[in-house]
Amino acid sequence: MRLFLVLCLASSAASACSCIQGEIGQEYSAATVIFRGVVKNVTQLSSRVDLQRARNAVTFSVSEYWKADAGRHITLYVIEPGPDCIGAHFDWHTEYVVFAKSQKADDYRMGNSFWYGWLDLLQKGKEFLTVDSYCNPTAPAKRAGNTLRSLGQGKKPVD
Repeated sequence: MRLFLVLCLASSAASACSCIQGEIGQEYSAATVIFRGVVKNVTQLSSRVDLQRARNAVTFSVSEYWKADAGRHITLYVIEPGPDCIGAHFDWHTEYVVFAKSQKADDYRMGNSFWYGWLDLLQKGKEFLTVDSYCNPTAPAKRAGNTLRSLGQGKKPVD
């Protein structure tokens, strides 16, 4: 009985995010950079006592851009997804289509409680790229056929 209850709770927490994705045009406008690339490195960043989720620096080798060519390599700073639908998870050596946004480093709170943040790693206000929503159309390339068709032909990165 206890096992069933734990499985039910874990299942409901894992599916707490229900997403209604916008049109690709809306997602395109909201993104700072859109690219296709393979994850070359995932570095777990130092943890915070007041944050119960992992934060990672994820470096991609970029093969194609649709918006804002930032070179052949891009590093995103991400928080692992949680029940608040914020964050993203990337697997090593997997190719993704990524809709990343620029964010300014800060610590975020809900009331008096710490929610998540970056100020222990980055200077306040420093801009960085992230995928900040589980509902973002970022996905492994092998599952992004409709997105890729909507985006059309991309461009090769320039060094």
